[in-house]
Amino acid sequence: MRTGADHGCGPGLRCQTQPPPFRAGIAGRVLPVATRIISSLVDDLDGSEAAETVQFSLDGRSYEIDLSSTHADQLRAGLLPYLQVARKETSPIRRQVRTARRGLRS
Repeated sequence: MRTGADHGCGPGLRCQTQPPPFRAGIAGRVLPVATRIISSLVDDLDGSEAAETVQFSLDGRSYEIDLSSTHADQLRAGLLPYLQVARKETSPIRRQVRTARRGLRS
């Protein structure tokens, strides 16, 4: 079994990348056999089963981390004192730029 980082299944995911098995069909045709791919979210801290992907930003960079419920709660509890006094970022107001249309005068 290879990790998702090896085959593009996504960070923290484990996936099987074996080709599907085949069986002989009618008149010697080779038919694919049904394949089930099972992926699981893995806690990036300790390798246990993760419950969620937590997204956060710091110093202008965005991050994602897969965490178990316990680790996600610990992260949120650790950030809580800072979040309680922080300002929420507001999206910038987009101003419409109007340009004057000038027609040609003859």
